[in-house]
Amino acid sequence: MGFVHKNRGEVALALDAYAGSLALLGQSQQGRQSPSWAAVAANVGACYRAMADGARSGWERLLLLENALAYLGEALAVREAVFPPGHAMLGETLSLLGGALRAASDSDIAPAGGGGVLAVAERVARRAVVELADASSAGTESLQWATAAGNLAVLLLQDLPAPAGMPASKAMEEGLLAAERSRAAEAEGLLRRTLALQRRQLGSVAPPTIETMLHLAKAVSRAGQGASAQAEADMLRASADDLYAQLQARQAEDESSRARA
Repeated sequence: MGFVHKNRGEVALALDAYAGSLALLGQSQQGRQSPSWAAVAANVGACYRAMADGARSGWERLLLLENALAYLGEALAVREAVFPPGHAMLGETLSLLGGALRAASDSDIAPAGGGGVLAVAERVARRAVVELADASSAGTESLQWATAAGNLAVLLLQDLPAPAGMPASKAMEEGLLAAERSRAAEAEGLLRRTLALQRRQLGSVAPPTIETMLHLAKAVSRAGQGASAQAEADMLRASADDLYAQLQARQAEDESSRARA
């Protein structure tokens, strides 16, 4: 399929296996409406989402994300019909779908559901945050919740489009800036909770933790005012750069050890 991924062989093999299972389970209408079919469809969507991260070109990324959205959307529809609100399976599917929509929010994909892709992605991401908070005793202390919260925060940090059909004006520009600051403040709260959880469960030198630090720096810079906010944002970026250097050093050491073994 022309994608580049650090585990591309594993992802391709997994996709082939899931696709075969999905075909067997979907041979009847009843099969296509079963929890088993939805579980496999969600896995297929997750594989396409993983491939999209390493696509060789923009059009290939677009195609892979469209496939991910299609399968995850179908899996969600089945699970919504089978499971009650707050069920872990709903939260998991919403989180996967929210992640795919987050990736699609800077593309030309326009999923069904009304509104632009950013608005659709935000609605799904908010649902995922709520569902995963209620899905288990771990609630907001689970890494799944942290992933969903991070997806929502990144969407909240995207630039808002100007209202369609309205002429540009200073008042409109100030309104957009105020709205973006408000959204950035919400993102900052989500990212602070996410970062604390990731540090406890994953450690500081972990890719998700480092990524969250960079997003938090952007949120602090956009939401805050004055030198103190900018100083904190700069400190977060510097810390993330240092941790990334440590991560690369560890990976290089691991590769060297494997080569000597």
